[in-house]
Amino acid sequence: MFFIENNIGGALENSGSQVEVIGSRVSQCAMIQGCVKSCEPIVIDGSIDGTISCDDLVIVNKNAYVNGRIYAKEVRVYGVVDGPIEADVVFISATGKHIGYIVAINIIIDGVNDGDILARERLLINKDAKVIAVDTTTQIATIYGEISGIVRASEIVDLKKSGVINGDIYTDNFQAHSSGVIWGLVQRYCN
Repeated sequence: MFFIENNIGGALENSGSQVEVIGSRVSQCAMIQGCVKSCEPIVIDGSIDGTISCDDLVIVNKNAYVNGRIYAKEVRVYGVVDGPIEADVVFISATGKHIGYIVAINIIIDGVNDGDILARERLLINKDAKVIAVDTTTQIATIYGEISGIVRASEIVDLKKSGVINGDIYTDNFQAHSSGVIWGLVQRYCN
């Protein structure tokens, strides 16, 4: 388990808890079509069909739906996002579902991700999480849940007790704990 410093002064962990944030709010009854831009946090309870650009935190709450790209400092998905996410930190909760690619520095997945992943530093796939990706690239991958597709880690892939990898692994270091399952090839990078 690892913690990621978020931009509102606390630590984001894989707890899945939602927080109240001061900023812009899209209410549960609201439906927005078009681009949304903000320099402050955005909390979405309704639906947005379009691109979201935010200099801060974007929270897609449990019953919310976003169809479009999200660019933000931090993104937390408790509902559904159908579109690419580019941020420093991305968290997909146990209730969250994301379809599309993710580009971020650090990524924590407790829910479902269907799309390629580029985590520049760390990727954590927690127990009960399901990731379907043609290609996943990171420095450090820690896997408690299930991932399908190629996993590339420049430093280490750490397959934990309940972890499952359905695909090939390319890494400098590989660690597998008892009961971890691999359905594919493990290839060590050669320098």
